[in-house]
Amino acid sequence: MTNILDSFRLDNKIALVTGSAGGMGQAIAVALAQAGCTIATHDIRPPAETVTMIEGAGGKAAAFSADLSDTAAPEQLFKQVTEKFGRVDILVNNAGIILREDAVNVPLADWQKVIQINETAVFQAPAGVNPAKPRLREYVSSVSGDCVLQSTHVCRPSATRAF
Repeated sequence: MTNILDSFRLDNKIALVTGSAGGMGQAIAVALAQAGCTIATHDIRPPAETVTMIEGAGGKAAAFSADLSDTAAPEQLFKQVTEKFGRVDILVNNAGIILREDAVNVPLADWQKVIQINETAVFQAPAGVNPAKPRLREYVSSVSGDCVLQSTHVCRPSATRAF
């Protein structure tokens, strides 16, 4: 009898998981590695622990660091990943930031940083995966939190992600 999980193998696929230094992103990166992917881990700080976890379980991974609040960072990140692995087959847009203060007190510059990381970088990402088809949605997933507004506090990142 064939194991149904064999139908879900992702052998020889290259997955980029943004925001994978910890939490949900780390769990997604580890799970994709268990399914057979080579993982490009990403965070604003190098996600070395995630790489160690994946390699410790027999998988392949490399750490990449990029500050997605910089509008040039998504393209630079994809360039680094494709230089290392040749391509990106699967993209998980997990990176996001939280502003834990009353929404009415959030400075405009901070709000713009949230928009850049939680929305604009997500919009830019598919073009990095396949520049010939910048609107390609195959193998692209965006992760968002489970709250939009909690009291008057801004929450990550579904407060800004409507898609």
